[in-house]
This record gives sequence, structure tokens and C-alpha cells, in this order.
Amino acid sequence: MQQYRVEARCIVFFAVLLFSFPAVFASEQPSLPNDTRWRNQRIALSLSRSFDSSSNISGDIREALRHSVRAWSEAASVGFEIVDSEAMSVSPKGIKGDGTSLITTAVTADNLKLFPQQSASPAAVTRVFRDVRGYISEADIVLNPFVRFSSDGSFDTFDLQNTLTHEIGHLLGLEHSPVWGSIMYARASRSLGPAYFRGSRDELPQVDSSAVRGLYGPRLDDVKCCGVVSGRISGPLPTARVLVWIEEIDTGRLIAAAVPEKDGTYRVDGLPEGDFQVFAASEGQSDEFASENSKVVVAAAETTKRNFELRPSRSGVRAQLLGTSVQLAGMPVDLIAISQDLYIGVDGSPQNIARVAVSGGGILFDSRIGAGNFRMFSSVKVASFGLTVPPGLPKGEYTLVIEGNTGVRQYLVGSLINR
Repeated sequence: MQQYRVEARCIVFFAVLLFSFPAVFASEQPSLPNDTRWRNQRIALSLSRSFDSSSNISGDIREALRHSVRAWSEAASVGFEIVDSEAMSVSPKGIKGDGTSLITTAVTADNLKLFPQQSASPAAVTRVFRDVRGYISEADIVLNPFVRFSSDGSFDTFDLQNTLTHEIGHLLGLEHSPVWGSIMYARASRSLGPAYFRGSRDELPQVDSSAVRGLYGPRLDDVKCCGVVSGRISGPLPTARVLVWIEEIDTGRLIAAAVPEKDGTYRVDGLPEGDFQVFAASEGQSDEFASENSKVVVAAAETTKRNFELRPSRSGVRAQLLGTSVQLAGMPVDLIAISQDLYIGVDGSPQNIARVAVSGGGILFDSRIGAGNFRMFSSVKVASFGLTVPPGLPKGEYTLVIEGNTGVRQYLVGSLINR
């Protein structure tokens, strides 16, 4: 049984007199069962020698790969062995591959079939094979030979390590995440240049750590993991995807997330012990479907039940894009300074925004840029706010809450990253 993961990487640039929309984003990714994983939790990866002579790679591929697999193995009970290989091509279509999990960027006929639009194709593809019992038996990763990757933030390149970390997540059985700050988020941006480069992400976001622990279990030395929160979403379910996510009560830091099944049932695995808040809301609609949050206490090896009823309501404003004064895109924003400006691209009148905040309240917002901060670029209006990051804010991802004048809230889950 063969599955595909295809990644499209795009960015929208926001300059003084220019606002352009990204190319159409494509993702060919059929859903896998939630428990799809490797049976043997020691996985052999074969690194193709095609990287030794590839012209589209700038950086040490072996070092980047070591960092990528270390991030996953430090989060869960899974390990990797990396060996060099003379192989070049992805296993061809079929029920069964060749048994070798290959990472390659070679310009071969089989590899090029995965990128029919060349540089306009996705940046990477992971092809997964499963055995008759549903376990992953092989997964091949191909980096698009028509686009460039780097480890130093060179202009117009994808981050080599982050791309590999994302693809290793697919190799392990994880789907795309709707969480903006997840390493498994379906989008990634090309670099604007070394001056804007903040380095690769050596540590997994908490939401990805929880997800992989849900598949493979925690490390043997992690005695405070793992608990489960599960339940059912009821009410008039929207056509848009519903997301359930969990945050720390004290800080608002994002811990885990899950997409409910079609019948409204959900299960969030891999949770550490602690006191949390559970949220549920829909995505991508002018009509909001959201619940009140619910407090839970998570203990290792225990399941906590929480049900939600979604209620329809209308906000009058819909945030689509985020950024700094340099870029605006459907991408998370790094908190790079104690004080900085945040730009929000909205569908609707920016004056309908009553306030912006994060759940934990640690990050403070104000509209000190003034009433003249709304500018029209194409069909998107832009509102700007100042934000202040308190000293000692824990590293992690935070959810931006945009509250309209009607009191309805929109959640951009994990869209602010404190590194």
C-alpha cells in the first residue's frame, strides 16, 4: 500500500508599494490512519550520494540530517541509523518498494516524475509504503532538484534542515498539521536572505513532540508522559476543518493539537502531566464555530474526557495573513525582539478588530502605531499592532487571538513563535 506526501513551499512578500499573492498551493496527501507507524522503532535511512555532487544544495546534508533525526528521537521512543547509499531513485509506484528508505535529490527519470512543474512543484516529496498489516515498511524522501536549499539562509532558498525535519515527520507517519508553528505545517517560506535568517529549528515544537509520542510512546526516561485528552465535538459541525488544541494555563504556550474525525470524536495523545486548557474552533470561515475553553488536569497513563458543543457566530473580520514590515504571508511570525510590530492582513474592515491577545496573556499588544495604520493592498486590508514580549517567556508556540467588535474570537493556532 503506497501513500504520498507532497510539500509546497511558498511565500508572500509585503513591501511598501507591493502586495502579491502566492502561487497556488498544492498538496497531494491522502489521509492515513491515525496510528500508521513503523513496527520496528529503529529505522534505517539511506542517504544517496547524489548529494555529494548536487548543485541545488548549499550546506552539510549529513549534519542537517543528523539534527533532524535527533529532534524526533529526543521527543519519542524512536531511533535512526544513517548509512550512505549509491542508490539514486525513489522506489517506483507499486504495492511494495525495494525495502530501502532513501533520501535523494538525484536528477533521474523516476525522481523527476514527482516534480512535473519543475521549480513550481513542491519542494519535497515523501513516498510511503505500508505492509499488509498497515505498518510502514519503507519511506523515500526526494528533495526537488529544481529548487535550492541552504543551511545559511541564502536568498530564495528553503531551509535544508527544516525541510528534512518536516519530511522525516511524514516518514514517521505524521500528516500535515493545521498549526501554523508546527514543523508539520503544510507551508514553508523561502529565505529573504542571511540578514533575516534566524537559524534552523533544532528542537521540535511541543505540538509535534506530542504527536510523535502519540505514535511511538515517550522515551524510557520520560516518566511524566503521557496522558490523553479525548471526547466529542457536537453541534452544527461546519464544512471547514475543526481543530482541537491544548495550551498551558499559566503561559498560553501550545502543547498539542488534533483534528476530529468526521463523527466529531477526537483524541489528543502524547501529553505531559500538567494543568491545561482545551479549545475547539473551526478554520477558514466567515462564520465562526467556537467553544468556550475547558480546563483539564493531565496525568501520565490516564485519559481525560472533554466534550464540546460548537456554536455558530459571525465575527465581521477574518485574519488571513501575518508578518512584519518586511513580509506578510500565511506563515507564523517569530518573536524576534522584546518590542516589535505585528501586521495582520484581514478580509473585512480592520476597524472591526476590538483587540488582539494570546490566551495566556503574557504577550502584550497595543495599537500604538495609530489609526492610520490601515493600508489597502489589493483586496486585503492590513492592521498593525505593537507587541511586547515579557522577559522569561518560555520558548514555544503561542496562539494569536483576534477578537471582533461582536465579541467573537478567531484563533490563529501556534502562529507566534518564541525561540
